[in-house]
Amino acid sequence: MLYGGRWNTKESFGAVYVSLSKAVLKAEIVRRMEFTGVTESMYFPRKIVEVRIELSRVVDFRKAEECKKWGLKRADLESDNLKPCQEAAKKVRNAGYEGVVYPSRTGGGDNIAIFTDRLQKHSSVKAAETWTARTLEEID
Repeated sequence: MLYGGRWNTKESFGAVYVSLSKAVLKAEIVRRMEFTGVTESMYFPRKIVEVRIELSRVVDFRKAEECKKWGLKRADLESDNLKPCQEAAKKVRNAGYEGVVYPSRTGGGDNIAIFTDRLQKHSSVKAAETWTARTLEEID
């Protein structure tokens, strides 16, 4: 909650961002390093947490009809202007959804943003395994 992201606003509500595959995680890390201008040796070592996710109510922004329903354009999912996605996330969260699935800006897969304060009775997000990656190559 200290920092805003595509699917949450600073100091408003939090979101846990999870890549749905290690390949997407690696691509997201590379994108983040390029965006922030840091080298691999500055970014690593990094703690990696693999999670088990069971959610009941999620909006799937990979689907054009869901984007339209919540006031988004497909282009909003790739824009540097985070405001449209943040506004949609606020509506989704206020409607009682637990998170959003969305395509990674890297083009290689999908991510999920989870609103942990909205988890339903039978839903869960649990750490399954935690390990330290010392380089990007160690994430396989």
